Amino acid sequence: MILHAALSVALVLLPGHSVAPARELLTPSGGRPPKIGFQDNRVPAGHLNGGVLHVTLRARLGRWYPDGDRRSGPLMVAAFASESGAPTIPGPLIRVRAGTRIHARIVNDLPRGVPLVMHGLLTRPASGGDTLRVPSGQAREVEFDAGAPGTYYYWAATSDSATIEDRVGTDSQLAGALVVDPANGPVPPDRIFVLGVLFLSHAEPSGSDVFAVAINGRSWPLTERFDFVVGDTVRWRWINPTADNHPMHLHGFYFQVDSKGSEAADTSYPLEGRRLVVTERVDPGATMAMTWSPDRPGQWLMHCHIHGHTFLDASTGLHAPSASAHHTDTGGMDDMAGLVLGIRVRSAAGAAPPAAAVAARRRLRLVLGPSVLRPYGARVGVSLSDPDGAVPDVGTPGPPIVLTRGEPAEVTVVNGLDEPSTIHWHGIELDSYYDGVAGWSGGAEGVAPTIAPGDSFVARMTPPRAGTFIYHAHNLATLQVGNGLVGPLIVLEPGERFDASREIVWIVGGQDVDENGFLRLNGTRWPGRLAVESGRSYRVRIINITENNTGDVALLDGDIPVEWTPIAKDAAPLSVARRTASPARVRTSVGETHDFEWTPARPGRLRLEVRNGGQVMVEQAVEVH
Repeated sequence: MILHAALSVALVLLPGHSVAPARELLTPSGGRPPKIGFQDNRVPAGHLNGGVLHVTLRARLGRWYPDGDRRSGPLMVAAFASESGAPTIPGPLIRVRAGTRIHARIVNDLPRGVPLVMHGLLTRPASGGDTLRVPSGQAREVEFDAGAPGTYYYWAATSDSATIEDRVGTDSQLAGALVVDPANGPVPPDRIFVLGVLFLSHAEPSGSDVFAVAINGRSWPLTERFDFVVGDTVRWRWINPTADNHPMHLHGFYFQVDSKGSEAADTSYPLEGRRLVVTERVDPGATMAMTWSPDRPGQWLMHCHIHGHTFLDASTGLHAPSASAHHTDTGGMDDMAGLVLGIRVRSAAGAAPPAAAVAARRRLRLVLGPSVLRPYGARVGVSLSDPDGAVPDVGTPGPPIVLTRGEPAEVTVVNGLDEPSTIHWHGIELDSYYDGVAGWSGGAEGVAPTIAPGDSFVARMTPPRAGTFIYHAHNLATLQVGNGLVGPLIVLEPGERFDASREIVWIVGGQDVDENGFLRLNGTRWPGRLAVESGRSYRVRIINITENNTGDVALLDGDIPVEWTPIAKDAAPLSVARRTASPARVRTSVGETHDFEWTPARPGRLRLEVRNGGQVMVEQAVEVH
């Protein structure tokens, strides 16, 4: 089940929320539905004549294989085709320069009696959406000016009342990119990715639920692989015509958010206002354009950080290989599937060889182990010590790892669990081999191993920037992260001291929100009272490292937010224009960190509240003295 957009949780049932079973499209008589192809969004559809692009969008039922032969049978879904081609997911790319007029012919070749309701064929920007209803077996035509440059999309449903948020069934793949480039001048090369999510409740013939996710029609390990050279400029556009939010996370590098938009409009940010992030939430119906440049060789990933979208098994529809399997197409990365892109970066020709490793000035020992099981508590935990010091009790979340910008450090990860694990240093710019993706991180010299039970792995890093980061499990992540194998990683400026009395770290964690799951604040559903002093300045660090959940975090005086000042997102300082006092409320998604400065104004009682889908999931009393 896909919940309300504010929850954006895949296959999680919450009391009081429901989605009607997806309408099944019956196979048309007279032949087997065609196989659906993959659309890489490289070649625009249609033909241009006298400043008018003529394009045909033909809706057809077809057989979709998002993970190739890893499924026992195809998924029967509706998809768009061009006039003479087979259907593809996503649909044909419409890409024109501003000033072009678009003439679209829409044909409904779906089974008899199934309507087609088109959205997004309109001039941008638009104050709202527009629809065109095409009865089954018929065609309609529409003509419009392309409008302002930006990243947009068109989509369709088989219901007049459908929205992006509830279109999750057999019509959920009826979407395609619509990009408008500037009227003049060169267009820098870029790539376009359309996200897809399908959910069928009690699908025939098995009667079981079916869930599938894809990037440009494919699920990892079939998704496209990218090869870059250090110093390349990479421009990507992301389009999300699905019912879920997708916090897109890039390993090893920061990317710049150039624009955010929707079906109807796109906002390009001024250069001084473009944020640097490692994770950016793309909401249902939203778009994003981004730019990044690799400065280190190695193998990296970009993926949705919702674990239900990257760790899939037969029970949810897509096949996840067993932990013991080794597939050449994944490089041994056996526990990820779905919304994942593989990235390989090589050194530029003639580049100097890598510098010799610098001796670590800080050495730590991180021990993974079972945690004390308490009601609604965690199953695994983390302890931290100096190599020669006593190992403290294992707890969850793990204790802060505090490093210094520019100071070489080593962290020896010891696996005291009864299952393999790895640790990803989320947001840290480090050598690929230490990035924490077993069977993938590394390069020609070798890839990082899984840390077997009883074994250890030494991760080396020299953080180039200060701020708030995360360490978390990456192997079996949907189990270990949800059960507590997470912690804050804080990097200070040289000469700065970590003053715990002025630090407030709130980690939103936990499992899926359903009848068996919960969210936790700093490892518990019932956090004790937090005492602070009025007139004293605090650094507030908020980390979302749940399995799948959006968390709306607010610091309230009664029902009114107090004020704090945002200072960083994903450890990247915000622009001066964004560093202004504002209501203490922030929406977080998986893998995001937010930093604020807060000075309590006066004594009193406040509360920190974490909501999911409008429902309070966990809260903490804050006493201001």
